[in-house]
Amino acid sequence: MYKGLPDGKVGSMQYFEGLLYMLFDNSRIIRAFNNKTGTLVKETPLPVAGIGSESQWEHMRLQRININEGGVSTSHLASVVLLQLKRQW
Repeated sequence: MYKGLPDGKVGSMQYFEGLLYMLFDNSRIIRAFNNKTGTLVKETPLPVAGIGSESQWEHMRLQRININEGGVSTSHLASVVLLQLKRQW
């Protein structure tokens, strides 16, 4: 355990909109860290990959998609964030 966080296996990492997102596959959780201060900003639990399955999430991808019909928008109000997960078989 390091500074209150349990040890875990990191399955994937991605910088997204100023934060470092880390997928802890054994714990089935995503943690977001401020890369300048190293502090934990967000923690998101993930669903179980399958009922009765020992499968774990092994890869993630975050992507912002514009939903503004009139063209490209930089506003977060006119967009959604997608989280894509890949399952370990």
